[in-house]
Parts: sequence; C-alpha cells; structure tokens
Amino acid sequence: MQKWGKTSLGKQRWHCAVCGLNQIIKREDLTTLHRKVLFNSWLTGNQTLSEISSRKKVVRKTLTRRFSTLWHKPFQAKLEVPCEQYVYIVDGVYIHKRTCCVLIVMSPKGIVDWVFVEQENVRAWVSLFKLLKPPLSVVCDGQKGLSKATKLEWPNVRVQRCLAHLLRSLRRYLTQTPKTKAGLSLLKLAKLLPTIWTRRQKRRWVRAYFKLFRRYNSLLKEKSYPTHLNSTKSWWYTHRNLRSAYFTIKHCLPEMFTYVGHYEIPRTSNYVEGGINSRLKELVHRHRGLSVEKKKVLVNCFLTTKMIKKPTQNVP
Repeated sequence: MQKWGKTSLGKQRWHCAVCGLNQIIKREDLTTLHRKVLFNSWLTGNQTLSEISSRKKVVRKTLTRRFSTLWHKPFQAKLEVPCEQYVYIVDGVYIHKRTCCVLIVMSPKGIVDWVFVEQENVRAWVSLFKLLKPPLSVVCDGQKGLSKATKLEWPNVRVQRCLAHLLRSLRRYLTQTPKTKAGLSLLKLAKLLPTIWTRRQKRRWVRAYFKLFRRYNSLLKEKSYPTHLNSTKSWWYTHRNLRSAYFTIKHCLPEMFTYVGHYEIPRTSNYVEGGINSRLKELVHRHRGLSVEKKKVLVNCFLTTKMIKKPTQNVP
C-alpha cells in the first residue's frame, strides 16, 4: 500500500499496486477517540454544533447521530489523590432548577471530588465528606447545612468564612447608602476587611467592631409594637436589617480571620465561585434544553478536565 493523495474531506487515500484498489483505511479506536475529543470540546467549549459541523464538513444531523452514543458512556473515573496537606474550598451549585445540585470540593491545585444530590443540606455534605480525608482547613460560604456538616465530620479542622460572601450579606442588610449613623459606621468598617493581613490589623478591627456594638447596642434593642389588634406579631425589632448586619459579624467572627498567619489558606471561595461555578452555569445555559442526566454528563466532562493531575511515577 502506498499513499495516493487525499480525499475532498482531507483523509488519506491508499493505493494497492498489486490489485490497483484505492481505499481509505479506517481505525475504529482512533475514530472513537476523535469523536470523544470532539464531543468534549463541544460540551465544554464555545463553538456551537453548527460551527463544528461546518468546520468538519458534515451536516449537523450527522454530528448529532455520532454524539448520541457518547451520552451514555462513562467518563474518566475520579482520582484517588492524597489531600491531607490541602485546603478544601467547598461549594454547591444547582444545575437543574432546584432538583439537582452538584457539591464540589476543590483545592488551590484543582478539583478533588464532586457528587450529585437533590438538595444542598447537611446529609448530602456529610456523605461527601466521609469519602475524603481531613484537610488542613475548609473555606466555605457559610451555608447552614455546610457549616453544620463540617463541624460534625471534621470538628478539629479550621474553618475560614468567605469574606466576599460576608461583605455581600452586609451590603444586602445595610444597602450602599445606610440611613442611620450606626449603619454608616458599620459599612465603613466592613469595607476595611479586604485590607487585613496581619494579627495587629485583625485585633484593631475586632476592637473597633465591639466598640460600635457597645455604642449602638440600645439602638439595636429597640422594639416596635402593632397599632391595630389584628396583627399576628406582638412586637418586632425596629431596626431588623441593621441588627442582622451587626449580629452576622458577631456570629462569623470566630471564622473570619483564620487566614491571618496561615497564608496557604485563601480568605474567599473564589477558586470555586469564579473558576468553576460561573463556567458551569454558563455551559448549562449554553446547552439549555438538556435533560438532567445529560446535564450530569456535561458537569462530569467539565470537572474532569479541572481535576488534580496524577503525580508522575518517576518523580519522588
């Protein structure tokens, strides 16, 4: 057999000098591999199916038919990676309304593990944590089920509350333009959180917070009473949002500055939020209309590419 030019699609043509037969040699293993690579690039890339079909010089229905068998094939298995020395950055993201959620555990070096659940709650997080080894620290967004599961499964592991989520919550309670002096003072103090790196700065910030808390404690305790008899409540706090902002900081204070003195611990969960969750939401929206099972294939395909790589065997 000898090379005999190429076809109009760019495939190599072979010629037999004995029988004079021209043919294209097909390898099923390479065909399957190329289809899988093309399928993965379509799922996790930015090109549409029409653009890929135009580039490959086939009709769109042909690609759809070729990809139909790949939806049911298992993807790469998750790796057994020793992560005792790592920091776990954990978060959950819903991929199908409120009925399918993927819980993601990540380290600064890549994805560690993930699991699909119906809801993000304590039981789901505990079942995932049981599969992992205790880390150096855990960075989370403060979701109630996640915080409780961390204390139940890893009571001795340090926890860092995501400061980006905390600032977002405070802005939601206080707004950008608070109407009271207590709110303005707390918002000004909260904006200093990203500038804290040393233990001395931490002590100053905590003292300033408790000084504000003592100054406006009587304001936070003010109550309002109903003016009509048909009210369902007998009383409520007058400044509920302001009180929520102050007590949110007080509740999170033990976990706010874990990163101080431990520079290997990130102070936000942006590794998951920005690099993983935002891209996942974009891909799910790009391929909108998929069933739940196909969305799981999409998530598996994307997260597999973000996993921690196996260490090379010949390197100690």
